[in-house]
Amino acid sequence: MSDPMGGVGRGLIGPPIVIQSPEGVTLELELAGAARRLLAWLVDMVVIMALLGAMGLVVARLAPLAGGVAAALGVALYAAISWGYFVVMEWRAGGQSLGKRALGIRVMGRGGAPVTLAQSAVRNLLRVLDGLPLIYLVGGAAILSSHDQGRVGDWVAGTIVVRERPPSAVVALIPEGLRGVHLPVDRGQLVAELPAAERALLLELATRRERLPLEVRLRLFSQAAEYFRGRLGIDASARVGDEALCLHLALLLAQGVGGAEAGEGAPERQV
Repeated sequence: MSDPMGGVGRGLIGPPIVIQSPEGVTLELELAGAARRLLAWLVDMVVIMALLGAMGLVVARLAPLAGGVAAALGVALYAAISWGYFVVMEWRAGGQSLGKRALGIRVMGRGGAPVTLAQSAVRNLLRVLDGLPLIYLVGGAAILSSHDQGRVGDWVAGTIVVRERPPSAVVALIPEGLRGVHLPVDRGQLVAELPAAERALLLELATRRERLPLEVRLRLFSQAAEYFRGRLGIDASARVGDEALCLHLALLLAQGVGGAEAGEGAPERQV
């Protein structure tokens, strides 16, 4: 059977990868394809060019006053913006630059942990190598030839780039009866206390729920619920089942991203 999207479809949507999360739960994530990563990079280039343009105006105003100092400052700021933009955004924004956020992808460690400052610094420092000889030919070849679709910077830093699931896909898979569950936690707390990889775990469990064998499903939700109860300080004596707990947390995340409030349109109930 032919692929209706051809090479473009394969480039946008990468193959799945199975990882062991930090909390010991195995999950399957979808790698970001080369085309999607290229589009994200192009968006980031627009942002960087805007920042460099603003910097150029400042340096130009300083040049008559500072001369060579202004030129040196310009070079230093160029390097800091071109490299530092990716490092700071990936490290502080859950593995996402503005381009990655726009294309629905994020960077994380190979084990599913959030990308660290050191990992982001290394993978972005090696953009110089990946960009050779021009327009990322080395990096593109590495992505297309490796099983985890990583460029050289990803290989050295121990990172992967994965695709996020659309929030609407998560909401649609959660039963109506669980949408009014009340827990002493809100989306703000989830975002503040859970790193991106753990939030991705919740959403992944919710989307895979119906496709898991019953025994595996019970085990995974039990492990995840135990972890998140301790992580978020949810009282273990509360009458909330493991699956209901995880699905409600996933719903809070998904609806929050989509702009709706959790439980909207449904009466609140205690379980």
